[in-house]
Amino acid sequence: MNHRKSLLGEHINYLKNDVHYAVPLGLAMSLVMLNKYQNELRGCEAVIPIPLHPNSLKARGYNQAQELAEIVCGKCNLQLSDLLIKVKDVKMRQLNMFERWSEVKGAYICNGNCTGKAILLIDDVTTTGADLSECADILTQKGARAVSALVAGRDAPRY
Repeated sequence: MNHRKSLLGEHINYLKNDVHYAVPLGLAMSLVMLNKYQNELRGCEAVIPIPLHPNSLKARGYNQAQELAEIVCGKCNLQLSDLLIKVKDVKMRQLNMFERWSEVKGAYICNGNCTGKAILLIDDVTTTGADLSECADILTQKGARAVSALVAGRDAPRY
């Protein structure tokens, strides 16, 4: 899909390339969480943005998921956590769905205690769900009681 030829594509490009674009999206996500998911918020013990690999973070200058998570945490009175680290530098853009699910295996590690915690993962955009699923699996294997996800956009793969 050529992201520059659709409204969603424009949204994704802005989010990926302009740190300030995360502010209104984070505020909107916070309002949705506060208005529709109050019960779920009460049980949430950690909010984890999907981490970038250090190489990607250095190249981009910011992690858009981190920006969104900070806003959601501030507005919803939640605790931001850095329980996940991305240790494998995977470039997903040109990969098909099956390659994405394969490549993401072993890309993340849990660097802390999440035993018994209800965790909210936040990402900017999901395409196949491979990153979110891998992170949820790791946290669950490390003892998380529940893992939910919140994303700012959904880009459907065209395979």
